Amino acid sequence: MQRKYWLFMTQKRYEILYAERFFRKSIKIQRIMDIVIALASLSSVGGWLAYAPLAFLWGGIIALSHIIVLIRPHLPYDKRADNIQNLFSLWRGVYLEIERDWYPISTGQVSEKSINNKIFDYNKRWIELETEYMKNDSFALAKKEGIAIAEENKTYFDRLTGVGVV
Repeated sequence: MQRKYWLFMTQKRYEILYAERFFRKSIKIQRIMDIVIALASLSSVGGWLAYAPLAFLWGGIIALSHIIVLIRPHLPYDKRADNIQNLFSLWRGVYLEIERDWYPISTGQVSEKSINNKIFDYNKRWIELETEYMKNDSFALAKKEGIAIAEENKTYFDRLTGVGVV
Protein backbone atom coordinates (compact mmCIF):
# COMPACT_ATOMS: atom_id res chain seq x y z
CA MET A 1 0.00 0.00 0.00
CA GLN A 2 2.98 2.31 0.60
CA ARG A 3 4.00 1.85 -3.03
CA LYS A 4 0.48 2.69 -4.17
CA TYR A 5 0.58 5.91 -2.15
CA TRP A 6 4.05 6.73 -3.50
CA LEU A 7 2.88 6.28 -7.10
CA PHE A 8 -0.22 8.35 -6.36
CA MET A 9 1.92 11.15 -4.90
CA THR A 10 4.37 11.18 -7.83
CA GLN A 11 1.49 11.21 -10.32
CA LYS A 12 -0.12 14.21 -8.63
CA ARG A 13 3.18 16.08 -8.69
CA TYR A 14 3.46 15.31 -12.42
CA GLU A 15 -0.05 16.68 -12.99
CA ILE A 16 0.87 19.94 -11.24
CA LEU A 17 3.97 20.30 -13.41
CA TYR A 18 1.89 19.55 -16.50
CA ALA A 19 -0.70 22.20 -15.58
CA GLU A 20 2.04 24.70 -14.87
CA ARG A 21 3.67 24.07 -18.26
CA PHE A 22 0.28 24.39 -19.96
CA PHE A 23 -0.32 27.67 -18.11
CA ARG A 24 3.02 29.09 -19.27
CA LYS A 25 2.17 28.12 -22.84
CA SER A 26 -1.23 29.85 -22.63
CA ILE A 27 0.39 33.01 -21.24
CA LYS A 28 2.94 32.97 -24.05
CA ILE A 29 0.14 32.84 -26.65
CA GLN A 30 -1.62 35.75 -24.91
CA ARG A 31 1.52 37.86 -24.98
CA ILE A 32 2.20 37.11 -28.63
CA MET A 33 -1.35 38.17 -29.50
CA ASP A 34 -0.91 41.42 -27.55
CA ILE A 35 2.35 42.20 -29.33
CA VAL A 36 0.91 41.42 -32.78
CA ILE A 37 -2.11 43.62 -32.14
CA ALA A 38 0.03 46.50 -30.89
CA LEU A 39 2.49 46.26 -33.76
CA ALA A 40 -0.27 45.97 -36.37
CA SER A 41 -2.04 49.04 -35.04
CA LEU A 42 1.09 51.17 -34.74
CA SER A 43 2.66 50.18 -38.04
CA SER A 44 -0.57 50.53 -39.98
CA VAL A 45 -1.17 54.08 -38.73
CA GLY A 46 2.42 55.01 -39.58
CA GLY A 47 2.17 53.31 -42.95
CA TRP A 48 -1.06 55.05 -43.73
CA LEU A 49 0.59 58.42 -43.21
CA ALA A 50 3.75 57.55 -45.13
CA TYR A 51 2.14 55.79 -48.10
CA ALA A 52 -1.16 57.51 -48.76
CA PRO A 53 -1.68 55.72 -52.13
CA LEU A 54 -1.94 52.42 -50.23
CA ALA A 55 -4.45 53.74 -47.73
CA PHE A 56 -6.80 50.81 -48.39
CA LEU A 57 -4.06 48.37 -47.35
CA TRP A 58 -3.31 50.19 -44.12
CA GLY A 59 -7.01 50.58 -43.43
CA GLY A 60 -7.36 46.81 -43.85
CA ILE A 61 -4.54 46.15 -41.39
CA ILE A 62 -6.16 48.48 -38.83
CA ALA A 63 -9.53 46.81 -39.36
CA LEU A 64 -7.97 43.36 -38.94
CA SER A 65 -6.25 44.36 -35.69
CA HIS A 66 -9.57 45.71 -34.38
CA ILE A 67 -11.33 42.49 -35.33
CA ILE A 68 -8.71 40.54 -33.38
CA VAL A 69 -9.26 42.84 -30.39
CA LEU A 70 -13.02 42.18 -30.63
CA ILE A 71 -12.84 38.39 -30.94
CA ARG A 72 -10.02 37.91 -28.44
CA PRO A 73 -12.31 37.75 -25.36
CA HIS A 74 -14.08 34.84 -27.04
CA LEU A 75 -10.86 32.90 -27.60
CA PRO A 76 -10.01 30.38 -24.89
CA TYR A 77 -6.58 31.70 -23.92
CA ASP A 78 -7.43 34.43 -21.38
CA LYS A 79 -10.04 32.47 -19.47
CA ARG A 80 -8.02 29.26 -19.74
CA ALA A 81 -4.95 30.93 -18.24
CA ASP A 82 -6.98 32.23 -15.28
CA ASN A 83 -8.62 28.85 -14.71
CA ILE A 84 -5.36 26.94 -14.90
CA GLN A 85 -3.63 29.35 -12.54
CA ASN A 86 -6.43 28.93 -9.99
CA LEU A 87 -6.49 25.17 -10.47
CA PHE A 88 -2.82 24.51 -9.98
CA SER A 89 -2.68 26.89 -7.01
CA LEU A 90 -5.34 24.78 -5.32
CA TRP A 91 -3.73 21.54 -6.49
CA ARG A 92 -0.46 22.64 -4.88
CA GLY A 93 -2.26 22.95 -1.54
CA VAL A 94 -3.69 19.45 -1.86
CA TYR A 95 -0.32 18.12 -2.98
CA LEU A 96 1.42 19.56 0.08
CA GLU A 97 -1.04 17.61 2.24
CA ILE A 98 -0.33 14.47 0.21
CA GLU A 99 3.41 14.95 0.65
CA ARG A 100 3.03 15.70 4.37
CA ASP A 101 1.26 12.37 4.83
CA TRP A 102 4.03 10.49 3.05
CA TYR A 103 6.41 10.29 6.02
CA PRO A 104 4.07 8.51 8.44
CA ILE A 105 2.96 6.24 5.60
CA SER A 106 6.53 5.45 4.56
CA THR A 107 7.51 4.55 8.13
CA GLY A 108 4.56 2.19 8.57
CA GLN A 109 2.68 4.35 11.07
CA VAL A 110 -0.55 4.33 9.00
CA SER A 111 -2.77 1.32 8.37
CA GLU A 112 -3.47 0.11 4.85
CA LYS A 113 -7.14 0.99 5.22
CA SER A 114 -6.22 4.55 6.24
CA ILE A 115 -3.82 4.85 3.32
CA ASN A 116 -6.51 3.71 0.93
CA ASN A 117 -8.96 6.22 2.44
CA LYS A 118 -6.40 9.03 2.12
CA ILE A 119 -5.80 8.22 -1.54
CA PHE A 120 -9.54 8.17 -2.18
CA ASP A 121 -10.16 11.47 -0.34
CA TYR A 122 -7.28 13.31 -1.99
CA ASN A 123 -8.21 11.98 -5.41
CA LYS A 124 -11.81 13.06 -4.90
CA ARG A 125 -10.74 16.60 -3.99
CA TRP A 126 -8.33 16.67 -6.93
CA ILE A 127 -11.01 15.65 -9.41
CA GLU A 128 -13.55 18.09 -7.96
CA LEU A 129 -11.09 20.95 -8.44
CA GLU A 130 -10.29 19.87 -11.97
CA THR A 131 -13.98 19.60 -12.80
CA GLU A 132 -14.66 23.06 -11.38
CA TYR A 133 -11.86 24.85 -13.21
CA MET A 134 -11.58 22.87 -16.44
CA LYS A 135 -15.27 22.27 -17.19
CA ASN A 136 -15.16 22.52 -20.97
CA ASP A 137 -11.43 22.47 -21.52
CA SER A 138 -8.54 20.06 -21.41
CA PHE A 139 -4.79 20.04 -21.10
CA ALA A 140 -3.08 19.25 -24.36
CA LEU A 141 0.68 19.41 -24.69
CA ALA A 142 3.05 17.83 -27.15
CA LYS A 143 4.51 14.43 -26.24
CA LYS A 144 8.02 15.89 -25.93
CA GLU A 145 6.75 18.33 -23.29
CA GLY A 146 5.22 15.44 -21.35
CA ILE A 147 8.58 13.68 -21.42
CA ALA A 148 10.35 16.82 -20.19
CA ILE A 149 7.83 17.13 -17.35
CA ALA A 150 8.40 13.48 -16.39
CA GLU A 151 12.15 14.18 -16.19
CA GLU A 152 11.53 17.25 -14.03
CA ASN A 153 9.29 15.18 -11.77
CA LYS A 154 11.92 12.45 -11.47
CA THR A 155 14.59 15.01 -10.56
CA TYR A 156 12.33 16.46 -7.87
CA PHE A 157 11.78 13.07 -6.22
CA ASP A 158 15.45 12.13 -6.59
CA ARG A 159 16.33 15.25 -4.61
CA LEU A 160 13.51 14.78 -2.11
CA THR A 161 14.18 11.19 -1.21
CA GLY A 162 17.16 9.87 -3.06
CA VAL A 163 14.82 7.19 -4.42
CA GLY A 164 13.27 8.93 -7.44
CA VAL A 165 10.11 7.94 -9.23
CA VAL A 166 9.77 4.18 -9.32
